[in-house]
Amino acid sequence: MVVINGKRGDIGIIQDETTLTLTDTTILDLHHHNYEYWIGLSGSYNSGVDCGNRTSMAPFVATSGNDDYGAWLCILGTGDTPVSAGNTLFDPHRILFVDSSIRSEIFRVQTVAAADTSAADVEEAAERVVESMIIPATNQVDGVPLELLSIRRTAGVPLWLRIWVDGQDAKTYSFFLGIHEYTV
Repeated sequence: MVVINGKRGDIGIIQDETTLTLTDTTILDLHHHNYEYWIGLSGSYNSGVDCGNRTSMAPFVATSGNDDYGAWLCILGTGDTPVSAGNTLFDPHRILFVDSSIRSEIFRVQTVAAADTSAADVEEAAERVVESMIIPATNQVDGVPLELLSIRRTAGVPLWLRIWVDGQDAKTYSFFLGIHEYTV
């Protein structure tokens, strides 16, 4: 459902096909996506600090564990946001798959905002992660970005990602990260 020209706290409820009323509840997504950037692997990668770069055409590469999640991979460091000066918030919104070491297997993807990998583990244990699943396309032309639903984060907060492929070990997933940035 879409609420046009709504304000924070409004959400539309359809009572029938022609009536829309507004009530005071929380909104998941009420903003214009106008500052959108695509991030690749930084050429001067420094985990937690300099992980992604808007001008990079090199994808990130995450590696799965042995029938479990692999290690956390920093995809945004403390120095990677804001991309545009003056923006104070960001949210990760898409992952664009570009390659994987195995096809037609389900990849489970976790993302988390945390200061470092230890803090990422704490956030995961508290179930404060975003989880998604994707089956890599057999043909890159068929690839569609994986949509992420995440809350806005303060610019400068690191973002981490890890993957799991059921029954597999050391499988790779190559991707770019799309983010939105905001001034408020």
